[in-house]
Amino acid sequence: MSIWRNVMRCVAQAPADSPMAKDMPPAALGRVLHWQREAEHGIVMGADGPPQSDTKGGVVNIDITSPVEAERVFQAVSEGGTAQMPIGETFWARRFGMRVDRYGKAWMVNCQKQPG
Repeated sequence: MSIWRNVMRCVAQAPADSPMAKDMPPAALGRVLHWQREAEHGIVMGADGPPQSDTKGGVVNIDITSPVEAERVFQAVSEGGTAQMPIGETFWARRFGMRVDRYGKAWMVNCQKQPG
């Protein structure tokens, strides 16, 4: 966990440090429940999947404020990867898409709709 807090300088939480700790299986307690770092055009978030997941080390979620920038980032992580969900509009997002990159890392690119 210290690599996330000290090296990456982001907010991070382990399942063992969360209010859910007593409900988590022992195999999950050493994983990363959530990490978050603000970037110029949005927020980068990630997590380890549960022990039984096939996400190969978790998923990176990039929350971007511009649909154009969301499409650019999605295309960049798409090169040589496989589609999970093409980028497009959803009920919660102006743009959302999921890919697994050529290295096997799962990505979600999200440009949320503004409430109202």
